[in-house]
Amino acid sequence: MYRIYWVTALAGALFVGWAHDHTDELPIVLGFVLMLGAGLGALEPRRFALSWAIAGAPVPVVETVVRYGWMNAPWPRSEALPLVALVAYAPAAIGVAVGVATRAFLRSARVA
Repeated sequence: MYRIYWVTALAGALFVGWAHDHTDELPIVLGFVLMLGAGLGALEPRRFALSWAIAGAPVPVVETVVRYGWMNAPWPRSEALPLVALVAYAPAAIGVAVGVATRAFLRSARVA
């Protein structure tokens, strides 16, 4: 399970970063963040904090990279640091919580 977790985390984070760089529709990207968080939370419930950090990080990282001009994006560059991009950690936390709760529910239903 350890290897599947890291492959999923890396592939999911790269996909979310790519999707954020190629669209200006933030609700779609935040939906991907939510799904990535749920998947990682379900894979490894004990690593909920790490899953939360991994799922929420691509959006602020891409925003910062675009701000400094190292990458192009379909939205205009901001002059200040994109601290508002940290809002991506909210759907990441919700997704991880849903993933952990779903795994716990399925495990308890299997035992009973």
